[in-house]
This record gives sequence, structure tokens and C-alpha cells, in this order.
Amino acid sequence: MFGTRLRIHAALFCLFAGLAAPLAARAAPAAFDWKKYSGTTIHLLGCAGPYNKTIQEAIPLFEQKTGIKVEANFLPETDFFNKVQLVAAAGAGEYDVYMVGFPNMIDWVPAKWLEPLDEYVANPAYTNPDQHMEDFFPNVLKNVKWDGVKGHRFGSSADAKLWALPLGEMVNMLMYRKDIFDKYHLQPPTTIEEAIKVGKIIQQKEPGMYGMATRGVKEIQQLFGGVWSTLESYGATDFDSSMKPAFASDGTIKGLNDWKRMIKEVGNINNWASMTWYDVMTDLSSGKAAMALDACAIGGWINSGNDSVAKGHIAFAEPLKGPDASKARSFMWAWNIAMASSSKNKVPAWYFTQFVTSKEMQLRGSDMSWPTRKSVFDDPGFQKANASQINIFSAWDKTIKYAGFEFSPVPGLNDWGYQLAGQIQDVVLDKAPPEKAMKSMNEYYNSNF
Repeated sequence: MFGTRLRIHAALFCLFAGLAAPLAARAAPAAFDWKKYSGTTIHLLGCAGPYNKTIQEAIPLFEQKTGIKVEANFLPETDFFNKVQLVAAAGAGEYDVYMVGFPNMIDWVPAKWLEPLDEYVANPAYTNPDQHMEDFFPNVLKNVKWDGVKGHRFGSSADAKLWALPLGEMVNMLMYRKDIFDKYHLQPPTTIEEAIKVGKIIQQKEPGMYGMATRGVKEIQQLFGGVWSTLESYGATDFDSSMKPAFASDGTIKGLNDWKRMIKEVGNINNWASMTWYDVMTDLSSGKAAMALDACAIGGWINSGNDSVAKGHIAFAEPLKGPDASKARSFMWAWNIAMASSSKNKVPAWYFTQFVTSKEMQLRGSDMSWPTRKSVFDDPGFQKANASQINIFSAWDKTIKYAGFEFSPVPGLNDWGYQLAGQIQDVVLDKAPPEKAMKSMNEYYNSNF
């Protein structure tokens, strides 16, 4: 697991109230009433996976604290998304709380399936004083805010509303075998060129080990695994300011040429086109790969998981960058907790939303969910418990400043993202030059959307 206090200043109130009555005569603010909705039942619909553990740990504690019963239904990913679409479109209030990823907001917000949370946060009768919204990492919180306008990046508008609270997150980082790097006096690479150089050294000195593991499967998850954020650091973009597709930019072409060389020269080129995040983790944990560029959770799970040749040896560094380090990007993924707009128990649902994402719960420590609150990362006990995650805290502090959901919120992401993954695959496998592949991507979007 990887895990300024907000104060409501009442100086003016105290000053004027003090003129009217002695200090001792003023009533203390009422304690937050967690039991106000005792006896209520709320229903949660979630996606089965690692982050369930955090929610499942929270439910009995929440029920004990509030008297609110939580009935949770976790479904496999495809079934989960289909279920949300059915129940949300029906608007019958069958569920009160949803898990939501950043891409889901692109469709669920315009469809009015989610309840904006700003008024709940601002109401002290609904929000406990220890909620401390500013404790969430700014870039994480930014990515659950949106004005609902097609193409406007999450959190980029003053009109953006809050649609969820971050439950657990991960960002893309470089992960590498520190024991191997120490053995040959190597430094973690910061660019593709450096990664190729280091990878070749390791391949020469460690037979059977290849340099860099990355996703290559023709699915949208390929884009989430490091390739697109790396291309962005070269100046790539998906859409221009007029919302026209801009995949064939000079930065994209340059980045793709370098990415292709890295996969061919120090990647697992024979299996790359079928590699998912799980294959990346398997190759890194088994000693087949010396480095990986992917979600940092992978390295954390290896270091704290089952015995393997890599356990305790995975170190973390910032992701690879393009020629201009100021353009560094890292893809962020988070599961978040949102309220259904059709909920008949909105305040109890909000109680659960703030509780499950609280510092209290994040400090309890599910090793399957990475904290979204800075105070948890700064906690000495948390840092001690994660001492085996080599260099994670310093790498995180740097990476989180430029991490985010690295796509424009444009409908059809699952469709055009799948096509983009296929075009990138064609480039790496020499089926198309990058210029032709990216122009084809522009044409596909223009013809279909």
C-alpha cells in the first residue's frame, strides 16, 4: 500500500459575538452527528478488483460508527459497467453509491448519472470537520472535477464541479531491479535513449533478462500503461483547441519512433503485442525484465507480495521523459467513490463516501489500495511500514506534481482509444510508419464521431 488541515476561521464572528456576550457564555459548536441517519440502508455498486478490499474493510466500521447498513454488489468489470448503465438510465434509485474511474466521468456526467458533491462538502451538517478536502493530493482531486464540457480537461475550468472523492490511486513510474542496477553501477534512466543504453548493458551481462517491460495489447489499457504519457512528454496531444483530432503532430511522430526503437531493442518484442499490465508484472517479478514502465502499484505488489527473485528489489523512479523535461507527464488512474443522482438516500450515501475515503481508513492500511491523501504518505508509521518500497516516497513527490488523466474528455474514448492502441501497435510491429498510422487515426475519428 502506498498511501494543511482546513480550518474554518471564525475570527470576525468571535470578535463581534464577543461584544455581545462573555466568552464563557457562547455555546460550543455541536459535534458532528454520525448517528443521525442510523437505521438507513444504502446500496453500493462496485467493480470487482483490488480496491474492493478497502471498501470491504470500511463497511463494518462504517456500520458500527453510523448505524447505516451498506449492501454492496461487486461485479466483474464488463458486468459492472453494463449494470451502471442499466440502473442509472432507469433512474429508479436502486443504488446510492458507485465506484467510478476517470474515463467513466466522460459519459456519466453528461448523462446526469452522478450527483455533484460541492454542496455536501460545503454543508457542515453533512460533512464531518475532519474531512479536510485539501489533504487530498491536488492533482488527484483535480481529476474528479469537471465542467462537463466536451474536450475541457478535468479540473481545468473554474466552473468544474466535484463528482467523486478519490479512494485509491496509482501513477505511472519507472520500476527497476535495484540489485541488478547496483551490481553493474547503473543509474535509472530518465529518457528513452538512456533506457535503451541501460537495457542493452543488462541484456549483455544478464542472459535471459530483457531491458524494459511495457504493455502492448491492442486494448485501451495499453494507452494507460505508459506509452501515451511518454508521447505527451514529446509534445503529443489527442485534440487541438478546436476539438479536431491532432494525433499526427510532430511530437507524436518523434515519440513513436523512439518508443518503437525501445521496444524492439530492449523490450519483449516477441510477446509485446499481447502484453497486459499483468504480463508486465509477471516479467518483472520473475526476473525476466530488468525495468518496467507502468502503474507503480505493480512494483509495490511485487515487493510486498509472494516470494520471487524480485521481491524487495524493486525501486521506483520518475517515468521516462521526452527531450524537454518540463513536459513530463505520468498517467494517473484512480478508483473513486461517487453518489448516484437518483439515490433516495443522498446524505447517508455522502456519509459513506467521506468515511471510506477518509484519512482514518487510508491509514488502516489495505495493501491493495494506494492512498490519495498527502497526510497518509507523510505519516511516519506509514513510511516505516513501506520501507521496502525503495525510493517510492521521493519518486512519488516528484511524479504526482505532473500526473493526471492524460486524455481529453471526449465521448467514445473506449472506441477511438482502442483504435489508437492498434495504430501504435502497427507502428511498433512495422505494419505502418508512424506518420501514416497517426493520420489514419485522425481520419478514423473524423469519420466516426
